[in-house]
Amino acid sequence: MFQIIIIGSGAVARQTLSLIYMINSVKMEYEVIGFLDDFADSMEMRTVPYLGKIADFVNYKCCSFVIAIADPRIREKVYGDLEYLSCRLPNLLHPNIVLDPFCNIDWNKIKGNIINANTIIGCDVILGNNNLINYGCILAHNTKIGNHNTIMHNTVAQANFEIINRRYLPINSIISGSNAIKGEID
Repeated sequence: MFQIIIIGSGAVARQTLSLIYMINSVKMEYEVIGFLDDFADSMEMRTVPYLGKIADFVNYKCCSFVIAIADPRIREKVYGDLEYLSCRLPNLLHPNIVLDPFCNIDWNKIKGNIINANTIIGCDVILGNNNLINYGCILAHNTKIGNHNTIMHNTVAQANFEIINRRYLPINSIISGSNAIKGEID
């Protein structure tokens, strides 16, 4: 079992805590040690203790971390800081996601992804690092997702679509056509 710290304390962090509990209900994989956040409004989150500011992760290098923050710019910065010190960033997959057996995701080569319940990942999908994919998303065949993206609830990425890096797709987005969302959030 791995000790894990949640980075963030808002709604995404609370959802991520629930996701960890769901993963553990199938197989005990994670012990949640606490959470780190620069703007925490409480000293605990659903009985999980507050451990300090995000920069305090350096005091917990033996733990795994999950970046439970929606803003892609912050996700990218925190990811870079954690990567610099070779911290462990597991992929968290809800037990009921649907993975096509021919998706092109090598889970041993990517890290830091959060994939929530009722998500469908089709064949030949390629996924980068540190993406937040929320409830009920559909990534159709040949979709390519870069790094540090936030894809909110019920988003549908139709076939042959590419999302490069640092994008935020709001709830109920439908993206289609054989083009790409290439711009990054400034």
